[in-house]
This record gives sequence, C-alpha cells and structure tokens, in this order.
Amino acid sequence: SEYLHSEFSNRVQILNKDLEHISIRHKYDVAMWMWSNISEWPQHEQADALRSVSNLVKDDGMIVMETIAHNVAKPLN
Repeated sequence: SEYLHSEFSNRVQILNKDLEHISIRHKYDVAMWMWSNISEWPQHEQADALRSVSNLVKDDGMIVMETIAHNVAKPLN
C-alpha cells in the first residue's frame, strides 16, 4: 500500500478499504482488486463482493481482479 501511494497517488486515487464498509460519492473508471482470493469464498459471498465492486465503477468502467485460474482444481494456499 505504501509503495502504491508513493508511486501513483499523484495520478490516481488509491483506496485500500474493506468492501463491506466502503462508501463513495462518485464512480471510478477502473477498480483493481488485487490478491482477491475470491475463489476461497462461499459462492453467495462472491456474488455480493462482485456487486460491491461493480457499484464502484462507471457503467462503461472496468474491473481488474486478480484471482486463481479457472482450470485449477482448488486454491494453492
């Protein structure tokens, strides 16, 4: 988080928040969700989390989410 702020905060707004407790006033062009580990969550929580992230971006915006490959049987950790 410190690195992101030091290198990029002059060009982008960086939020490091819990999805369950985030409140924003406007929508963003891009939401990046790194190290999401969403594949380890129950399916109903995955859907809720994706809805929360989609509420952060503009209608023509983009969500970039790092997750496990679709053909991996179970998480590696």
